[in-house]
Amino acid sequence: MPKKWGDGKLPRRVMELSALPISNERSREMEGNPAFSGPFCREDNQKENSQRDGEKMKPSKQHTILVVDDDIRSLETLAEILSKEGHNIKAFHNALEALEIFPKENFELSILDIHMPEMDGFQVFQRLSELHRIPCIFVTGDQSKEIKLKALDLGAFSVLYKPVSPKLLRYTVQKIFEPGSFSSSSSIPRQEM
Repeated sequence: MPKKWGDGKLPRRVMELSALPISNERSREMEGNPAFSGPFCREDNQKENSQRDGEKMKPSKQHTILVVDDDIRSLETLAEILSKEGHNIKAFHNALEALEIFPKENFELSILDIHMPEMDGFQVFQRLSELHRIPCIFVTGDQSKEIKLKALDLGAFSVLYKPVSPKLLRYTVQKIFEPGSFSSSSSIPRQEM
């Protein structure tokens, strides 16, 4: 059974840690008092602990992200990671379908697999850029330097290797949406296909 504030043991330990003179009677008063919001409030401690333990905070703005990958498992993983961060995800396993929907949505980021059957990620990125230039993250299982250099030469923000680390993906997306990281002056206005 979990210890309660008024069981005679926990408040003494709290007094030792805080060096504040708190009696057992005072701790019982605080236990049920919603007005108490000091350092011994269990709700406050739970909130602090959950944030310290890595509970993800939602981004202040929800971003619309296009994800294209012919590998269904990879596509679902990418979409799930970003959805949990609060982003609006449009995921496609077919590059042609993604190109069809792109002019109809206001995407702020594209995440593209490089090796796909109908059209590779580089071709998709070039077509998207003709309509509206947005930041791009390429994902690939191919770790050759040539692939990475080509992606960066085309203007990719980053290249992530499969299997993609959720932590690295979240970090990269966060960096893209930081003020000043992607120049809106380099954006190409939307055009109809």
